[in-house]
Amino acid sequence: MQTQITDYNPRKSASNLDRERLGSNIYESIHILSSLVCLNDQLITPKADRSNHPAAQLWKNYIPELVSYIYYQWEEWCSRKTKSGKPYAAYGVNYKNFEMICSSINVWPGDADSMPPWISQDVIDVHRSVLIRKNPDHYRPLWPESIEDLEMRYDWE
Repeated sequence: MQTQITDYNPRKSASNLDRERLGSNIYESIHILSSLVCLNDQLITPKADRSNHPAAQLWKNYIPELVSYIYYQWEEWCSRKTKSGKPYAAYGVNYKNFEMICSSINVWPGDADSMPPWISQDVIDVHRSVLIRKNPDHYRPLWPESIEDLEMRYDWE
């Protein structure tokens, strides 16, 4: 479970992600959100509760920020073009789950216009380092000054 944070600006953070990471980020963020608001059993395909996962715990008191963060991921996903020039199709099930959750908790994208205060330069640096290790061809040009430290791991504190 992970929400990739590569910038203080959530839109920029989303735009930095490669297609694979962006898609999994959307899926995992929705799973974190559904766990935190106790709606896993309401999902189209019910999921196990992950509310105690360290990544979920970081977002626990920042539900409106998480909703907006997920929405910015969606915006980025839908803005990208395939080789045919058409936008990527939105993950239909994920989008339906996201809409259901927002409606159930009455929290909508834009209800929060900032990122949670736990997001720091250290968090950003670690996420960038991990991403560079996963896909150096995509991420190294984005952050040439970032350290590619094999010891850097996600900090759940």
